[in-house]
Amino acid sequence: MTITLKTAVLFLCRFQTKHRFKTVSKEKNRIKLIRQNNCFQFSEINKIRYDFRTSILFQILKNA
Repeated sequence: MTITLKTAVLFLCRFQTKHRFKTVSKEKNRIKLIRQNNCFQFSEINKIRYDFRTSILFQILKNA
């Protein structure tokens, strides 16, 4: 079974939407903490989220 880049991306998009509902409250709590501490930038959160997504994508492509 071969997985193309397109299907991997589609899978990731689907995964993100399923996952988003669970993580919304976590994100809100994290943002509250950040506002209190001011030690974390929003861009860093996005970077973490992006790294997580790309690592899954590369895992899928590696296993293809």
